[in-house]
Amino acid sequence: MNPTFITEALRKLRIESDLTQENMGDMMKMEQSSYSRLENGKTKLKMEHIPKIAKAINKSLEEIIIRLSGCTFINSTIDTSTNQNIVINDAEMLKILLKEKDKQLLEKDRLVALLEKLLENKK
Repeated sequence: MNPTFITEALRKLRIESDLTQENMGDMMKMEQSSYSRLENGKTKLKMEHIPKIAKAINKSLEEIIIRLSGCTFINSTIDTSTNQNIVINDAEMLKILLKEKDKQLLEKDRLVALLEKLLENKK
């Protein structure tokens, strides 16, 4: 069973994205009833769900994890001041965050190269 703050955050994320439970289920490749059980805390939210949620509502993995956990990630550290009961030590979560970090670094490098090219053309 998921803690109430996780199920509330999941519901808020869905509603903020103007999606129904059926929409979320379709995008996550599950039945609406299965998604509903996740959102209502009757089925445990698993790490494999996080990337699917992020993709469905077009948010980064980090943002989804922050919203669902109540933790804030600052310079690769976790600030649990918002909820002292949360411990994030799941190796799978760290792998997902590392993949997301790698994607963001590649995008940053692409943007830097583009900006350098633009500056060079202005000379």
